[in-house]
Amino acid sequence: MITVLDIKKDNAGGIKRLLGGILKRGEIRTEVKSGGGIRVKYIECTLSAGKPDWKRIENCAGAAKGYILCKKSLPLPSKMGFNRFHSMSLSRIMALNGAISVLSMMKSKCRRISLCLCDEQGEYIKYAPLFLPLCRDMKIISESEAYNSFPGYAMGEYGACVQLFKSERDINGCDVFISPRFRKLEAYTGCDAVMFTAGGASRNPRIKTVNGYLWDLPQKYRALKPFNMSSEYFSQALFSIEKNTAVARVSPHAFYINGCACSAEEILSLIPCGLDRAGTKAYN
Repeated sequence: MITVLDIKKDNAGGIKRLLGGILKRGEIRTEVKSGGGIRVKYIECTLSAGKPDWKRIENCAGAAKGYILCKKSLPLPSKMGFNRFHSMSLSRIMALNGAISVLSMMKSKCRRISLCLCDEQGEYIKYAPLFLPLCRDMKIISESEAYNSFPGYAMGEYGACVQLFKSERDINGCDVFISPRFRKLEAYTGCDAVMFTAGGASRNPRIKTVNGYLWDLPQKYRALKPFNMSSEYFSQALFSIEKNTAVARVSPHAFYINGCACSAEEILSLIPCGLDRAGTKAYN
């Protein structure tokens, strides 16, 4: 079950402020809501003075204190085992979904890109076939044996050429890198490229890094999300804590490069061969 913690200050004045000592250790309320097969516990602590009663909050949170959802600015007592929930798992999926969304916008005659999937441990092999119709050729950087038979599968099912590599230094040229787990790509010396990733930005001057994504929460879970919490953060919890796969089937509606928001169209314009540059047909 997902557990959300919110601590508020009671700024009431007058006699309530004079009697604030009654609430100085915090008035705690809990509520459990259900929807879409998901249960969420909300813990709300209201303070008029002093510090929260973390022992009481601990009793309410139970084991979830180690992965509790809350504001980044809330100082948690880590010595008591409290930790703010954080996960990049769904953001990595959004790097894949985002790349598919952008590349799917290309006109069929202009799918001339060379694409590279970076998946060192073979975690995302089920996504690899989805990119075959979206590129001219595909390269894979991986240490995993999971990809050993993939070139044969790609040729047999799609007539697609797939090559396996151990490092980007062996790749001469590539238009798009897809690296769910951030890879620096510092050894890459080929032509300019765009990388879809999560969790970092390459310092390689040849690489433009797309590393941030905004996406929507499926409708059936929106009533469960606290109003002061982002859809991205709450859906990360649905995915990582509740193992909910519905939140992983959406595509980003905005992308970030160096902290600047971009549309899918703007990302597409950065990809070599991403725009329709086919010359007009000559008639004799």
